[in-house]
Amino acid sequence: MDSKVSPNGEYVAYAYDFYWNYHQTIEIKDKEGKLIWRIPYQGELPNADPHPYMGIYRWSNDSSQLYFCYSWASDGGDPPVQIYCSNLQQLDIKTGKV
Repeated sequence: MDSKVSPNGEYVAYAYDFYWNYHQTIEIKDKEGKLIWRIPYQGELPNADPHPYMGIYRWSNDSSQLYFCYSWASDGGDPPVQIYCSNLQQLDIKTGKV
């Protein structure tokens, strides 16, 4: 699990990668731990390496946006070996729109 706290300290983004079934998601929680948004991986997930990997890139400076990306990873280590980041996505923390 990867996590990043927003610059204003109000939110925490968590990236979960479950290797046994390749179910991936990013969750945004407030500072008390209440779930605000859950973003599942969009697309097919193969059962072999390398596989698509959903990871947190960074928060915007004003904490209004979370940037995350899809990349390729291998199960050869912990954390997974990230080959490259592609398909950068932006989540609006107020609306949940990606």
